[in-house]
Amino acid sequence: MTNTIKAAENPALANQLLNKALTETPAQEVAPEITSPSDTTVDLPGGYLTATGEVIRTAEVRELTGKDEEIISKTDNLGKALMTILQRGTVKVGDLPADEKLLDELLIGDRDALLLGILKSTFGSNIEVKSYCQGCADYKSVNIDIDKDIETKKLDDPIDGRTFVVKGKKAEYIVKLPNGTVQKEMINI
Repeated sequence: MTNTIKAAENPALANQLLNKALTETPAQEVAPEITSPSDTTVDLPGGYLTATGEVIRTAEVRELTGKDEEIISKTDNLGKALMTILQRGTVKVGDLPADEKLLDELLIGDRDALLLGILKSTFGSNIEVKSYCQGCADYKSVNIDIDKDIETKKLDDPIDGRTFVVKGKKAEYIVKLPNGTVQKEMINI
């Protein structure tokens, strides 16, 4: 509710209020707190294997922008959306620029680590996931701390650990950990 004072009817009060307004120190504007993005370094559980046999175990990601989100929203399926997020949010692997060819050579686990790093860089390490519970017939929220709640297993031997033998009943099979090229084939990109 606002009170109106007519200066002609009560000049003393009007002068008193005017003087008070002129002598009051305006409230200090509080600058908004700007938080830096989360750590943009990602540890790769398998590592990128260069042509010279060097294993690069770190990568750099960045926060997604509105432009990135607009491009992602125009993809026609989830697989393409994830690949777009990966390509737009990964800056470099070691000192190498992250282009599509390099990303395709990464193991799927490394690509997943990059996606989590981009998520963390964009939204922070604590994520609230809402899901529908059929048993309760209600929506529930679950808070996930990317750093604490998601366990990552690193390859003990990043060179020889990419291929292993699985013994079947009638034969042995050589299995190779899938990379980005295989992942793209699986989701028909």
